[in-house]
Amino acid sequence: MKLIFLDIDGVLNDRTFHEAAQSSTIKPECVAHFNHLIHETGAVVVLTSSWRYLTMEDGPEYPALMTLAGLRYLLRTHGVTSKLQIIGHTERDCVEHGGKNRGQQIAHYLETCEDVEAYVVLDDNAFDIAECGHPFVQTDGRVGLTVADADRAISLLR
Repeated sequence: MKLIFLDIDGVLNDRTFHEAAQSSTIKPECVAHFNHLIHETGAVVVLTSSWRYLTMEDGPEYPALMTLAGLRYLLRTHGVTSKLQIIGHTERDCVEHGGKNRGQQIAHYLETCEDVEAYVVLDDNAFDIAECGHPFVQTDGRVGLTVADADRAISLLR
């Protein structure tokens, strides 16, 4: 199995804030590059993005707002390929594995996986990803995923 550990903000959008939406919006050109990556590799997605918090329940006063299937559908409404499979997300804190950094969260997730033949991390922030030794494509958060970024991710997954 090939995995993409996906951050959304700064990868599928450029972090431009849209007042009417009160958020950043997904960019079609970034989605096109992401779709190419999925089609070329057959990789499945594990969310590392803060968007994963939408699927987490923090007790009765903070219920999960959607399922992974709902998030997948939301991404599809913005042009992400129907071949997208979101199989899970990293944990919020991962304290027992040394902290809250994304690289450590990814390492913890990989400990639970079998049959991972290759993986790549797509993120616009470095966090501790490279230090943890993960294959990493860092996007420019002002631009999002480019052709060059997608091609590099494809080569890392092959």
